[in-house]
Amino acid sequence: MDEKLLNLLAGAIEEERLIQAIFSGLRKKSTPYKKVTVKPILLRDTYLYQAEYHFEKKVTHENLNKEECLSLCKSLIETTFKQANLYCVDGDYQILANKPDKARILQKPASKTMGNLSHNRDKKYLIPEGEPCDFLIRLGVMTAQGQVHAKHYGKFRQINRFLEIVDDVMDYLPGATGRGAAVVTGEAAPLKIIDFGCGKAYLTFALYYYLKKQ
Repeated sequence: MDEKLLNLLAGAIEEERLIQAIFSGLRKKSTPYKKVTVKPILLRDTYLYQAEYHFEKKVTHENLNKEECLSLCKSLIETTFKQANLYCVDGDYQILANKPDKARILQKPASKTMGNLSHNRDKKYLIPEGEPCDFLIRLGVMTAQGQVHAKHYGKFRQINRFLEIVDDVMDYLPGATGRGAAVVTGEAAPLKIIDFGCGKAYLTFALYYYLKKQ
Protein backbone atom coordinates (compact mmCIF):
# COMPACT_ATOMS: atom_id res chain seq x y z
CA MET A 1 0.00 0.00 0.00
CA ASP A 2 1.07 3.57 -0.70
CA GLU A 3 2.90 4.93 2.38
CA LYS A 4 1.01 8.22 2.36
CA LEU A 5 -2.31 6.37 2.31
CA LEU A 6 -1.21 4.05 5.10
CA ASN A 7 -0.16 7.00 7.27
CA LEU A 8 -3.52 8.68 6.63
CA LEU A 9 -5.47 5.59 7.70
CA ALA A 10 -3.28 4.87 10.70
CA GLY A 11 -3.37 8.45 11.96
CA ALA A 12 -7.13 8.82 11.60
CA ILE A 13 -7.84 5.54 13.40
CA GLU A 14 -5.19 5.54 16.12
CA GLU A 15 -5.63 9.22 16.99
CA GLU A 16 -9.44 8.84 17.04
CA ARG A 17 -9.94 11.47 14.32
CA LEU A 18 -12.05 9.25 12.08
CA ILE A 19 -15.77 10.11 12.05
CA GLN A 20 -16.82 7.79 9.23
CA ALA A 21 -15.24 5.80 6.40
CA ILE A 22 -17.17 4.59 3.35
CA PHE A 23 -15.66 1.97 1.04
CA SER A 24 -17.24 1.52 -2.39
CA GLY A 25 -16.50 0.62 -6.00
CA LEU A 26 -16.02 -3.14 -5.97
CA ARG A 27 -13.01 -4.67 -7.67
CA LYS A 28 -14.89 -7.95 -8.21
CA LYS A 29 -18.62 -8.33 -8.82
CA SER A 30 -18.55 -11.64 -6.96
CA THR A 31 -17.97 -9.88 -3.62
CA PRO A 32 -21.11 -10.62 -1.52
CA TYR A 33 -21.38 -7.14 0.02
CA LYS A 34 -21.59 -3.94 -2.02
CA LYS A 35 -20.34 -1.36 0.47
CA VAL A 36 -18.66 -1.19 3.88
CA THR A 37 -18.86 1.71 6.30
CA VAL A 38 -16.76 2.18 9.43
CA LYS A 39 -17.46 4.49 12.37
CA PRO A 40 -16.28 4.85 15.98
CA ILE A 41 -18.50 3.80 18.89
CA LEU A 42 -18.25 3.69 22.67
CA LEU A 43 -19.25 0.27 23.95
CA ARG A 44 -19.19 -0.17 27.73
CA ASP A 45 -16.83 2.82 27.91
CA THR A 46 -14.40 1.23 25.42
CA TYR A 47 -13.49 3.10 22.22
CA LEU A 48 -14.08 0.76 19.26
CA TYR A 49 -14.81 0.93 15.55
CA GLN A 50 -17.90 -0.66 14.04
CA ALA A 51 -17.74 -2.03 10.50
CA GLU A 52 -21.08 -2.25 8.71
CA TYR A 53 -21.30 -4.63 5.73
CA HIS A 54 -24.07 -3.83 3.23
CA PHE A 55 -25.35 -6.94 1.46
CA GLU A 56 -28.22 -6.94 -1.04
CA LYS A 57 -30.87 -7.91 1.53
CA LYS A 58 -29.20 -7.43 4.90
CA VAL A 59 -26.66 -5.45 6.88
CA THR A 60 -24.21 -7.02 9.34
CA HIS A 61 -21.95 -5.43 11.94
CA GLU A 62 -18.55 -6.16 13.43
CA ASN A 63 -16.90 -4.34 16.35
CA LEU A 64 -13.13 -3.88 16.13
CA ASN A 65 -10.31 -2.41 18.18
CA LYS A 66 -7.95 0.10 16.56
CA GLU A 67 -5.45 -2.47 15.31
CA GLU A 68 -8.19 -4.66 13.83
CA CYS A 69 -9.86 -1.65 12.23
CA LEU A 70 -6.65 -0.52 10.55
CA SER A 71 -6.04 -4.04 9.26
CA LEU A 72 -9.57 -4.21 7.85
CA CYS A 73 -9.34 -0.82 6.14
CA LYS A 74 -6.03 -1.75 4.51
CA SER A 75 -7.48 -5.04 3.29
CA LEU A 76 -10.64 -3.40 1.91
CA ILE A 77 -8.60 -0.95 -0.18
CA GLU A 78 -6.00 -3.45 -1.32
CA THR A 79 -8.31 -6.31 -2.27
CA THR A 80 -11.98 -5.30 -2.33
CA PHE A 81 -12.75 -1.66 -3.17
CA LYS A 82 -11.31 0.94 -5.52
CA GLN A 83 -12.56 3.98 -3.63
CA ALA A 84 -12.91 5.19 -0.04
CA ASN A 85 -14.17 8.39 1.54
CA LEU A 86 -12.80 9.26 4.96
CA TYR A 87 -14.59 11.89 7.04
CA CYS A 88 -12.27 13.08 9.80
CA VAL A 89 -12.37 15.91 12.32
CA ASP A 90 -9.55 17.66 10.41
CA GLY A 91 -10.88 17.17 6.86
CA ASP A 92 -12.57 14.96 4.25
CA TYR A 93 -10.40 12.63 2.17
CA GLN A 94 -11.36 10.91 -1.08
CA ILE A 95 -9.15 7.95 -1.91
CA LEU A 96 -8.98 6.76 -5.51
CA ALA A 97 -7.17 3.42 -5.43
CA ASN A 98 -7.38 1.64 -8.77
CA LYS A 99 -3.77 0.85 -7.94
CA PRO A 100 -3.42 0.69 -4.13
CA ASP A 101 0.33 1.30 -4.31
CA LYS A 102 -0.29 4.53 -6.27
CA ALA A 103 -3.49 5.86 -4.71
CA ARG A 104 -4.69 9.42 -5.28
CA ILE A 105 -5.80 11.31 -2.17
CA LEU A 106 -8.01 14.40 -2.53
CA GLN A 107 -8.62 16.55 0.55
CA LYS A 108 -11.43 19.00 1.34
CA PRO A 109 -12.45 20.90 4.49
CA ALA A 110 -14.24 18.81 7.11
CA SER A 111 -17.97 18.42 6.43
CA LYS A 112 -18.90 16.32 9.47
CA THR A 113 -18.50 16.62 13.23
CA MET A 114 -18.10 13.88 15.80
CA GLY A 115 -21.46 13.01 17.33
CA ASN A 116 -22.42 11.00 20.39
CA LEU A 117 -20.44 7.76 20.18
CA SER A 118 -22.39 5.84 22.81
CA HIS A 119 -23.68 2.55 21.41
CA ASN A 120 -25.49 1.82 24.67
CA ARG A 121 -26.96 4.25 27.19
CA ASP A 122 -25.03 7.46 27.80
CA LYS A 123 -22.24 7.19 30.34
CA LYS A 124 -22.87 9.36 33.40
CA TYR A 125 -19.51 10.98 34.06
CA LEU A 126 -18.54 12.91 37.20
CA ILE A 127 -17.32 15.58 34.79
CA PRO A 128 -20.14 15.45 32.23
CA GLU A 129 -19.66 16.01 28.53
CA GLY A 130 -21.50 19.00 27.18
CA GLU A 131 -20.93 21.13 30.30
CA PRO A 132 -17.90 23.48 30.20
CA CYS A 133 -15.21 22.58 32.75
CA ASP A 134 -12.55 25.27 33.26
CA PHE A 135 -9.46 23.09 33.70
CA LEU A 136 -10.38 20.78 30.80
CA ILE A 137 -10.90 23.79 28.55
CA ARG A 138 -7.51 25.26 29.54
CA LEU A 139 -5.79 21.90 28.98
CA GLY A 140 -7.34 21.62 25.50
CA VAL A 141 -9.54 18.61 26.25
CA MET A 142 -12.80 20.54 25.86
CA THR A 143 -14.05 23.42 23.78
CA ALA A 144 -15.41 26.49 25.53
CA GLN A 145 -18.89 25.05 24.90
CA GLY A 146 -18.08 21.81 26.75
CA GLN A 147 -17.63 19.58 23.69
CA VAL A 148 -14.80 17.06 24.14
CA HIS A 149 -12.25 17.18 21.32
CA ALA A 150 -12.27 13.85 19.50
CA LYS A 151 -8.50 13.34 19.78
CA HIS A 152 -8.69 13.86 23.57
CA TYR A 153 -11.67 11.60 24.24
CA GLY A 154 -9.38 8.93 25.67
CA LYS A 155 -7.95 11.44 28.17
CA PHE A 156 -11.48 12.59 29.06
CA ARG A 157 -12.49 9.00 29.85
CA GLN A 158 -9.29 8.41 31.82
CA ILE A 159 -9.88 11.49 33.99
CA ASN A 160 -13.45 10.48 34.74
CA ARG A 161 -12.47 6.89 35.52
CA PHE A 162 -9.85 8.20 37.97
CA LEU A 163 -12.48 10.34 39.69
CA GLU A 164 -14.85 7.36 39.88
CA ILE A 165 -12.15 5.43 41.78
CA VAL A 166 -11.62 8.38 44.12
CA ASP A 167 -15.36 8.74 44.64
CA ASP A 168 -15.69 5.05 45.47
CA VAL A 169 -13.08 5.15 48.27
CA MET A 170 -13.78 8.59 49.71
CA ASP A 171 -16.28 7.47 52.33
CA TYR A 172 -13.98 4.65 53.48
CA LEU A 173 -11.04 6.82 54.48
CA PRO A 174 -10.28 6.59 58.24
CA GLY A 175 -12.67 8.86 60.07
CA ALA A 176 -13.95 10.46 56.91
CA THR A 177 -16.85 12.86 57.43
CA GLY A 178 -16.88 14.35 53.94
CA ARG A 179 -14.62 15.24 51.07
CA GLY A 180 -11.14 16.18 52.20
CA ALA A 181 -11.52 14.78 55.73
CA ALA A 182 -9.39 12.00 57.22
CA VAL A 183 -8.03 10.96 60.62
CA VAL A 184 -4.33 10.60 61.32
CA THR A 185 -3.30 9.18 64.74
CA GLY A 186 -6.77 9.82 66.07
CA GLU A 187 -7.03 13.49 65.10
CA ALA A 188 -8.79 15.02 62.13
CA ALA A 189 -6.36 16.11 59.43
CA PRO A 190 -6.64 17.33 55.84
CA LEU A 191 -5.87 15.02 52.96
CA LYS A 192 -2.41 15.46 51.49
CA ILE A 193 -2.08 15.17 47.70
CA ILE A 194 1.33 14.54 46.17
CA ASP A 195 1.99 15.44 42.54
CA PHE A 196 5.24 14.02 41.17
CA GLY A 197 5.35 16.66 38.44
CA CYS A 198 4.88 14.39 35.43
CA GLY A 199 3.13 15.65 32.30
CA LYS A 200 0.44 18.31 32.49
CA ALA A 201 -0.98 17.20 35.88
CA TYR A 202 -4.38 16.33 34.40
CA LEU A 203 -5.27 14.08 37.32
CA THR A 204 -4.13 16.57 39.98
CA PHE A 205 -6.34 19.25 38.46
CA ALA A 206 -9.15 16.70 38.27
CA LEU A 207 -8.77 15.84 41.95
CA TYR A 208 -8.81 19.52 42.92
CA TYR A 209 -11.96 19.97 40.84
CA TYR A 210 -13.59 16.97 42.55
CA LEU A 211 -12.69 18.10 46.09
CA LYS A 212 -13.20 21.84 45.76
CA LYS A 213 -15.36 22.69 42.79
CA GLN A 214 -18.15 20.10 42.70
